[in-house]
Amino acid sequence: LQLVIMKGGVDPMDVAVALSVPVFAYVVFAVAKFLWKVWRDFCFARQFPSAVPYHWLYGNMHLTEGYFGEKYLSVIRDSVAKQPRAHAFWIAGFIGGVSLTHPDTIKQLLKASTKKSQDYDDLRPWLGKRCTATPSNGL
Repeated sequence: LQLVIMKGGVDPMDVAVALSVPVFAYVVFAVAKFLWKVWRDFCFARQFPSAVPYHWLYGNMHLTEGYFGEKYLSVIRDSVAKQPRAHAFWIAGFIGGVSLTHPDTIKQLLKASTKKSQDYDDLRPWLGKRCTATPSNGL
């Protein structure tokens, strides 16, 4: 075995590569995690009907002229009139939001035996303790 002793210290390029590889790996992981969440949310929202015309790039926002104002509210009112229980509204072709608009649909969601998030603590006074705190016995 022959030991090679470097004279002059560590090469700056080796340090740059050693530092940039973990940073690059983290960025790739963060982007992949974000894209997975967008895909999961897209697949979830796709299961609900969209009562207004849908564009592959603009979603439903082309009907509101890009603003959340009076036109947006009228589009939502039309959607609720056509789909009174639940509907999807697409901000872009791949970013959808699901609106539950009927009390029975909301009750089914609240009775589901899933772990409630901290957001339910803010809603507890309004919804009542029974809906948010007790486990479900089935629907």
